Parts: sequence; structure tokens; C-alpha cells
Amino acid sequence: MCFDEATGKFLWQLLVPKLAAGKNSDWEFVGLCCSPTIHGDRVYIVTNRCEVLCLTTKGTAAGDADVIWRYDMRDELGVFPHNMTSSSVLVVGDRLYVTTSNGVDWTNKHIPNPTAPALICLDKKTGQLIGQERSGICSRMFKSNWSSPTYGKVGGREMVIFGGGDGFCYGFAPVPVDGGLQELWRCDCNPADRRWLNGKPIKYGSEKGPCEIIATPVLKDGRVYVTIGQDPESGEGSGALVCIDPSQSGDITKTGTCWTYPAINRSISTVSVENGLVFVADFSGIIHCIDAADGKPLWTQDTEAKVWGSTLVSDGKVFLGNESGVFTIMAADRVKKVLGSVSFDGPVYSSAVTANGVLYVTTDKYLYALRKQ
Repeated sequence: MCFDEATGKFLWQLLVPKLAAGKNSDWEFVGLCCSPTIHGDRVYIVTNRCEVLCLTTKGTAAGDADVIWRYDMRDELGVFPHNMTSSSVLVVGDRLYVTTSNGVDWTNKHIPNPTAPALICLDKKTGQLIGQERSGICSRMFKSNWSSPTYGKVGGREMVIFGGGDGFCYGFAPVPVDGGLQELWRCDCNPADRRWLNGKPIKYGSEKGPCEIIATPVLKDGRVYVTIGQDPESGEGSGALVCIDPSQSGDITKTGTCWTYPAINRSISTVSVENGLVFVADFSGIIHCIDAADGKPLWTQDTEAKVWGSTLVSDGKVFLGNESGVFTIMAADRVKKVLGSVSFDGPVYSSAVTANGVLYVTTDKYLYALRKQ
């Protein structure tokens, strides 16, 4: 939905029917699960039907979205989205990078299309497929691919960074070659003791077993920060926050891991990095503050309810909402300081956003625009 920023007046909306496949591919009572990407006068969005859409920012006079082009990943790539399609679109120049959400079927074991790509590249203007990863991520994934890609430069080398459904974080060259995205590096974000016990692999779904990456990797000051976790339906369990040096090549699991912070539960939240500090929430509802240089814990704060969204750091503060509708505000500092909390009308599943001095918070019923008086 699109609203006027100054008044909150409704302008237009995109209506997307649910998939006939049911909750195995399009979970019941759930709408769009990715944030729209605005680039100029275009809006790029991934729908619950496993489509990538390009819209105009103005919409139509009738209050409907104005669709420029549509790319159906199920029809074009044979993708089988598991539970929900989830990916924010990454724009780099004239290219788009999108996670396909290819996953397992209703058994949670069988992969209908293990050769489908987990990450693709489209032409921004036409929606034409111009590249895809060929690292075989889907053949190794646990359940699905839900992490959104990010982009940056390390030592002058451009890269698209992607968290795989197999628990590895990947770096790809952004320009496709012969239709493929060249893998630059990969790093297993699962500590070794989450993969193996007494020489035997630990079963996925175990409390202290391996996890995939659902959060978006964050590149800051030449380092990548990313958490591991599982979908909310799988509940709580042991997670990890990993700091990666992406300047190397190949499998950098041993040589490229700067530090690992294992004292965090499963997380689907993207980290915030500011002033040498990493702020991140786990699914159990605990905010962690970690030293970005060495991974040492500084403080934690229990919000006392599950957290689906991510921390927002703005104006020297950390903002985070939880499933109970409690919105916690902490000082973005090495010393723990609770600045306050607000109880909203319903659960806060998404991350807060700031723009032009306004804080936006969404519950399951309303969108709030809050300004400091």
C-alpha cells in the first residue's frame, strides 16, 4: 500500500491473490513478506506468488498499482517456494538481484527442484533474466532460501553477498558471465559443533543443530555480519552471529571467520552496526550488543516476547518491536541503558523505519508515523 508521507492519506494498493497450492507455498493469513525497494520512480517488489514486479510510484487514478513488468519465478525457473516467498529486491546499476525462496515440499524433506537457483539477476528495465547462481545452494539447503541479498565493495572488488538456505554466506561477482553469477567466496556460518557431534552429522531441527541464514548479511567497514536461524514455526534453539572477512577467495570458513558469537539463540533478524557496535535481536526476544572488533558481548536486554523484525539504530538509539506489541528503546551505547518502552495495539512483526525525522512503526492493524514534539 502507498500513502502520502505528510498526511497518511491512502494513494494506491497492490492486490495479490493467494496461491492455489495453499500454505505449503503461500502460508495462510500471511500477506507480502518483503519490503519494497524504491529506485527513482519505480517500485520493485516480490509477491507471495513468487513473482518479481516492477511498479510505478504513482499508481493509477483508480487507486491500483501500475505494473510495468512481471517475472514469474515459478513459471520461468521451476521454483517451488516453501511456506512463503520472501526477498527484498537489491538494485545495483541496471541490474536487480532477487532471492527465489526455492525450498522443500510439504514433507520438509524432499526438494522438488534442487537445480533451481537460490539467487537470480534480472534486467531492471525489462525484467529479463540475465544471470543466476550456479553454486548448487538448493541441492544442499535445509528448508528454503529467504535471505535478501546485499551489495558492496571490499578492497575495490564488487560483490553481491547472499545468505544461503544451506547455512553458508556467499559472495558473488555482480556482473553475470554466460548467464552465471561467479562465486567469489563462501563461509559456513554454522560453528563446527552445530554440524557434527562425535563424527556424525547433527540432524537439522535439533535444538543445537545447524541452521540456515534468513537475515540479510550486513557489510560494514570491510566486514560481513550475519546471523543464523530457522523459520518462526521451528521455534527457539541455538544460533550464532558470525563476522566474516570477505576479502579472500574460495571456501573461507576457517581463514575468513573473524569471530563467532555463539551466545545467541536462533535469529531471523538483520544486525545494525554503528560506532563499532553490533546490535541484533534473536527470536527469543533478546537484544544483544556486541563489540564489532572482537565479538565480545557488552550487554543484553530481554524484551520478553518473540522478535520477528530487526533492530533499527537512529539518533543514538536502538528501536525494536516484539510479538507482544512492546516497542523497546535502548541507548546505542556500550553501556546498557533502557530509554523507554511503548505498548502498541498489536504485535510488531516488521522493523521500524525512519525518514525525514519521522519514525514509522507497523502493527498487525495500523501504520504509525511518530514525530518528536
